[in-house]
Order: sequence, then structure tokens, then C-alpha cells
Amino acid sequence: MPVLGLDVGEKRIGVALAEGSIAVPLTVIQRVEEAVDLRRVISLAQDHNADIIVIGLPRSMDGSIGHQAESVLGFASALGHITDIPVDTYDERLSTVEA
Repeated sequence: MPVLGLDVGEKRIGVALAEGSIAVPLTVIQRVEEAVDLRRVISLAQDHNADIIVIGLPRSMDGSIGHQAESVLGFASALGHITDIPVDTYDERLSTVEA
């Protein structure tokens, strides 16, 4: 079950591919405009036969949704509306500590 993982930032989108429990970096997408960025993500997901797209959600340590998390949720929603591939978010608080 290939999983396309995204780290969505304002200027770049980090893309990783996981097959099993190990994710490996795939590429970095330089942000142009949302429509172009969304098409690029979908193309990568299709090229790698991803069963799901998972986007890191940068919640605040208290669990609240800040500006960047709102932006990521908007991107995830827009992506979910234009692809049949399931799109989900993952709370990335403390993910660096876990790694």
C-alpha cells in the first residue's frame, strides 16, 4: 500500500513515499500557485500508485490550529476535492522526537 506523504510549506512541499513502515524522500515541489501545486501532487501520487495521500498537520503543542495548520487544512481540502485518492492529515506534533 504505497503512501504519498506531504510536508506542505508556504514555499515548498516536501514529498516522501512509504511502502510499509519506512518513508523515503521523493522530491521537493517548489510552490507556484495552488492549482499547479495540486496537479503536481496528484501526478506524483498517480505515478507511484499511491493508495492514500497523508499530509502532516502542524498543530500547536496545545493541539490548537494555527495559521500554518489552517493553510495545510485548506490545501488538503482542495486536494481531496479534485482526486479520487483518499487524502488525510496526520498530527505531526512531536514527530521529530518520535523519529
